[in-house]
Parts: sequence; C-alpha cells; structure tokens
Amino acid sequence: VQGPSRLAIVELPPDGSLPPSAPIVCVGATGEDAGWRRAALFRYRSLQNAAEPIGRTAPGAVLGTAATLLPQGAPWRIDRASSVEILLDNDADVLVPAGDDALLAGANLCQMGDELLQFGEVELVGAGHYRLSRLIRGRFGAEWAGTGHEIGERFVLLDPDRLVALSVSQGDIGQLLELRAVGSGDTVPAEAARVIDGRAMLPLSPVHGRIAMQSSGDLAIHWIRRSRLGWDWAGLAETPLGEELEAYVLRVTAEGALLREWETATNEMLYPAADFAADQSAASAATLRIEIRQRGTWGLSRPLTLVLP
Repeated sequence: VQGPSRLAIVELPPDGSLPPSAPIVCVGATGEDAGWRRAALFRYRSLQNAAEPIGRTAPGAVLGTAATLLPQGAPWRIDRASSVEILLDNDADVLVPAGDDALLAGANLCQMGDELLQFGEVELVGAGHYRLSRLIRGRFGAEWAGTGHEIGERFVLLDPDRLVALSVSQGDIGQLLELRAVGSGDTVPAEAARVIDGRAMLPLSPVHGRIAMQSSGDLAIHWIRRSRLGWDWAGLAETPLGEELEAYVLRVTAEGALLREWETATNEMLYPAADFAADQSAASAATLRIEIRQRGTWGLSRPLTLVLP
C-alpha cells in the first residue's frame, strides 16, 4: 500500500564551501505506509491558482512531529539534561543512536522548527515514537532558534540522499514557498509551506561578546566574528571572511527603542563614558542593550545582544 504522502520544507544555512548567493532550500517527503516510494512535486502559486511541476521527491525522508516540548538549551555543547519525543510519520522508519565521535562527524543532524541540532541517544517509546537525548543544540549558526519550540512542530532528519534541493532565487526571500506532492496513493495533494528568509546568504551573528569598563568610564566592547566559509577551525588558522569586506553595525537600544548607532570595520568598539551616561539618562529605568551585527554582502546578520552594565 502506497498511502498518502507527507511533505516538509527545510531552509538551510551555508554549507561552508562557497558563500551562497541564493537561499538553500530542500524538501523531504514520505508516506504513512511502507509501500510509499516517491511523489511528483509541484510549486503552487496562489495568485495564479496554478501548480508548476518541478520534478519529483527523493526516496522517503525521515519526517515527524514533536510530541513533547523541546526546552531551551545551551548551544555548541552536549546537553545531557534535555530530551524531546518525536512521532514519525512512517512507523517503519528507524532512528539510531550515535557516539560522540559520530556526532562530531555530523551524524544525526536534524531540524526542529528552525533549530538545527543533533541527537546521540535514542529510546524507542512505541511504534514510530522515539525519545531523543544527549543533544547538541544550535548547530551551524542556528542558536537563535533554540527558544520558542512548540509541540507539533516539524522534525526532519537531514539526510542529503533523502532530500531534494529546490531551485530558488534571491527574489524568493520574504515570500511564502508553497509546495504540493502527489503520489500514487494520494487522493488529495500533500501540502507544505514556508516563508524563505535567505539565511544562507547572510553572515552569522558574532559570538563571545564582552564589555570591559575602563578607569575613564568608557566601555570597551569586543566580539568574535564567524564566517559562512567553513565551520572547522582548521589548523588554528584565521577564519576566512566570506564577505566582500569586514564591517559591523552596533546599536544601543532600550525597550526596543534605538538610542545610538555606530559602524566599524574592526571587532571592537569604544563606547565613550559621556555617550553612555547620556543613553542611561534617556533610557530612564529601562535596561540598556547593545546589538552587534556583521554586515555582509547580502545584508545584516542576526544580532549578538549584550546587556550594558
């Protein structure tokens, strides 16, 4: 029995080879029954009420939904405390554990909501029902998506052999991508939709920000940039820039209101004491924050946010 199809769209960060000039979007599909193989794939355009054929899906991807809430977790390290339960679309699919060496090599990479993470331990709870733990959160610049998870959000195991890369352009950024799939067991098309944000084209947010107050009262702010060109610290060499030039935008805010903005070409900035005092006065009792974004070829990164003393 082929059974009805299920569909999921994932938007991926840069892969570390060449800096992308277009979004990286893939689609995975599966069916509820073991006989499901592939389905014809269509891009649906609601304004024209038309479905454009764009090929077919890959062999069945491992898709599911979150049965429990994935809690907030610290990125870039092994999380031994958190876990999440997954209900797979196809009960015949299997999730397997991975040791630390395999995790470091990229095993069990998945997307939940917008967060990319890995799982090392797998416990079978019931048919197609797994508990995943020993997690590595916020992979490949996705630490920003580590909060706001929901029960029922999509789970996709990122196996390249079971995903199809879609042809999308810069013009698709900010647009709703709607897909439909029709297999031999579908009486109505499977549907999936996702707003494309072009995350592969933007620099990654800076990390390891710190603020040091000097004896003069000035604040010395420092951070470390990340690059779209490579994820490994190969040979302890300087990370390649991956953009046309190195530039940063710093914004001082209070309760979302913009108080001050600078641009700099280095990964440090001096916040003069007089300006700091003026901004404190303008903010009144509100907390002052500083947002640090890298300016890239195609736009600004997500912010690194620091709370000012």
